[in-house]
Amino acid sequence: IDIRQIGQTVEIGFYRNGEPRTADLKVALNAPLLAWARQYDIEPKYHLYAGLTFVTVSRNYLETWGRNWPVEIPFPLRYLFFHANDIIDDPNRKEFVVVSEILPDEVNAYVSGFKNQVVQTVNGMTINALEDLRLAFEKDIDGYWIVCFMNNDSPMIIDAQTARQRHAEILERYNVPAASN
Repeated sequence: IDIRQIGQTVEIGFYRNGEPRTADLKVALNAPLLAWARQYDIEPKYHLYAGLTFVTVSRNYLETWGRNWPVEIPFPLRYLFFHANDIIDDPNRKEFVVVSEILPDEVNAYVSGFKNQVVQTVNGMTINALEDLRLAFEKDIDGYWIVCFMNNDSPMIIDAQTARQRHAEILERYNVPAASN
């Protein structure tokens, strides 16, 4: 494996029920879900819906809590940062997404309690990466966007039609150049 490149295949040998076998495997990067290293020269990605700013959880994001960030960040994020690779075994999970900021508007007037929580699903669609939000917010359930979070039984419910109507005004009011980057 050490002399192969990511994407190449390698034949491995193993024993199953005492019998020798072989299999071809594709070499892949075994990257942690939450890297401990800082990211440099990478513009942070975001998606904005209904005044809710969704970002990927990273060390760079967590360090926005300041010099003492390992102690200052909310406990669920701290636990996730230190134990994500041990507790998450879903091979489809690429990253964790949180509501990082809430740009106040009538459409999101009651959702402040959901800030910095990890998104699990939007409208029943599992969010395994920030890009999943685009497809998830295209549809609604009976006129609402239903956002569920890890370790929280209370969903965030947003009126989808009102959110779509207020979208341009929210972007303009807060001088946000684009809904995503």
